[in-house]
Amino acid sequence: MFSRILIANRGEIACRIARTCSRLGIEYVAVYSAADAGALHLEGAAETVCVGAGPSSESYLNMDRLIEAAKATGCQAIHPGYGFLSENASFAHAIENAGLVFIGPRPETIEAMGDKNIELQIAYWEWVKSEADPIVEEWEAKVLPLRAIRDALQAEINQLNQDITWLRGEINRLRNSGVNHTIVDGESLWLIASYHYYFGNGSEWPRIYERNSAQISDPNMIYAGDTIIVPVPMASSYTVVGGDYLGKIAGYGIVYNSRGEWPQLYEGNRDKISDPNLIYPGQILTIPRGGVRGGRQ
Repeated sequence: MFSRILIANRGEIACRIARTCSRLGIEYVAVYSAADAGALHLEGAAETVCVGAGPSSESYLNMDRLIEAAKATGCQAIHPGYGFLSENASFAHAIENAGLVFIGPRPETIEAMGDKNIELQIAYWEWVKSEADPIVEEWEAKVLPLRAIRDALQAEINQLNQDITWLRGEINRLRNSGVNHTIVDGESLWLIASYHYYFGNGSEWPRIYERNSAQISDPNMIYAGDTIIVPVPMASSYTVVGGDYLGKIAGYGIVYNSRGEWPQLYEGNRDKISDPNLIYPGQILTIPRGGVRGGRQ
């Protein structure tokens, strides 16, 4: 990268180039005509050089003065901006002959694009393509494997996003899972927990209270006629009984509460089940929580 360049233009064009130079840490030299002394594009320049009188033909279009200014101020390159000498092949050649760099198209490119001879232009662009083809071929061999890696990573990201969506849904389902219970006279949370078929243990009453804390302000004060939700405990294992099959087991509230989740049971018990249609009373199945849903790994 250059450390100092000369901007051979004025006004907004020069200001834009100057801002880019500042952002890249490149010093720039600004030029001006006698009529533009104190113009905005001169602010912030490492040096400013007057290149002639007011008319553009005597200043901004004066190739020799622009090149002399660049060399005198230690510039390595000249940026022509837009208009003026930006499409002048002679200026580009003169800059290169002076040992500087023209920031823009090659002089041959400017000449070809300015020539109305269509055959010459076609020949030029065929030459450009022939020069570029080996470079493209070299980089394609490096880029294509990277694209394959990118695609594989994107597929993993998509899968992870699907898993996250499923997990969020599962968390929401677990938060809201439960069965309705209408309180009758004489009941307490301890009593409900003690004989409810999902618990059968009065000491579990805090779980019922926690699930209904938005409705019950005091666990010792519940009222007949109110409906509360008794949360469904999530079992970690299940013992098969006669008449069970995987879909039926998956549908139980303490399992998944959804018969469609049976593939998760199957995948989590491959060491015990060789055929999902063959399970036997007394088998103890593990109930996996997460990972596989609907047969998906």
